[in-house]
Formats: sequence, structure tokens, C-alpha cells
Amino acid sequence: MAYDLEFRWQAGSQVDFYVDGTCKGTINTNLPSGVTNGYLLCMLSIKNTAAADKTIYFSYWDFWQSA
Repeated sequence: MAYDLEFRWQAGSQVDFYVDGTCKGTINTNLPSGVTNGYLLCMLSIKNTAAADKTIYFSYWDFWQSA
């Protein structure tokens, strides 16, 4: 099964999270600030609470930034 996952980050303001084009949530607190760990654009993980193998494959990255 494949999903189109997207996040839209408005620096210092909020992050909107989308699954297959539908907004599933927004956060506007505890956002990163400053330049600490600025090289980390995105960190993803899998939490496995079942006795099963889990895998995520990433096949496309697209980053945009307004001037």
C-alpha cells in the first residue's frame, strides 16, 4: 500500500500534515527555532508494537522554499 505524505512547514508558525492530499493535522507549538540541528530537514521513524516487520520506502523528495 502506498501513501502520499506531505508536510508544509511555515517557519516559526506552523506545520500542516497531509495524507493523500487531505490535511490530517496541524501543529503550532514546540517547533524548531534557531540553527541548532539545521541540517536535519526531516526525521522519520517507525514504532512497531506488533511482532511484525515494518518498512518504509521513500521514493520521491521535493523541497521548496520561497525567497
